[in-house]
Amino acid sequence: METKHTEGEWTMSKQDSNMYSVHAPGRLNGTPVAMINPFNKDVHPEAVEANAKLMTAAPELLEQLSEITELVEGLKELGAFNGMSAKHAISEINFRSKKAIRRATE
Repeated sequence: METKHTEGEWTMSKQDSNMYSVHAPGRLNGTPVAMINPFNKDVHPEAVEANAKLMTAAPELLEQLSEITELVEGLKELGAFNGMSAKHAISEINFRSKKAIRRATE
């Protein structure tokens, strides 16, 4: 899979009481990949932190989803699932995984 996003293990840091930055290794002068700063002051701080954690995990989630998709395709080719319902479930997982990868990478 061709990677278009900033590669590496992303990290986050708290900038102030309700703002986070997301960083990736190798960025020029430590420039953040993203800043999470709610424009609406009514946004709960826990939601802001959860959003920062989700963004930080995105590259790893994408990698894992890509690997799961490859495993599912390999299982289908081996005929590891004999029942139609299992085959249907694996096909659906595969379809949804590819859809998520496309959305994250395009």
